[in-house]
Amino acid sequence: MALYILTSVALALGVIKLSRMNVLTQELSAIETLARVDVLCLDKTGTITEGQMNVEQVLYYAEEKPEVDKIMSFIIALDEEQNASMEALKKYFDTSQKSNFELETYHPFSSETKYQSIELKGGSTYNLGAFDLVAKELTTKQNADIEKALDEGYRILALSQSKPSEKDSLVCLILLKDRPKKEANEF
Repeated sequence: MALYILTSVALALGVIKLSRMNVLTQELSAIETLARVDVLCLDKTGTITEGQMNVEQVLYYAEEKPEVDKIMSFIIALDEEQNASMEALKKYFDTSQKSNFELETYHPFSSETKYQSIELKGGSTYNLGAFDLVAKELTTKQNADIEKALDEGYRILALSQSKPSEKDSLVCLILLKDRPKKEANEF
């Protein structure tokens, strides 16, 4: 009983403290969650940022950069999504080139899986999507690159390749960012 009373008092004091900082608390459990937050940044798209994703950098891990670019262009050309990330990819990779790839199957982007995939005749499968779901086996350098990109605020897409009887391999990381407007204040 004492623990219940102590917890209720602590949460009530938290609500009072937050209300003095003009914060409206709608659920008491939010006090516990916010206790671990140092900075809370909110941006209604287009207020602080330009509202347009841009490919800032591509980190290649496969040996043949032109071949990776062709695969990316092929996947992008198949995609019919009209989201900011795909528009940025379309601007960065040349999708006008004809490719000599023969498509076996195509699975479009899904919000549930957070990636899209193609299987080419000959057995190679490529997955493009959220790095944490696509990039399974990572080297120390690839992990370091991801940590650095996350620290710098990039949205990260990954392209991985799998072949029959081989482990998945990370082909490239694509770093995207929505640039702040010139008039946005520095924090």
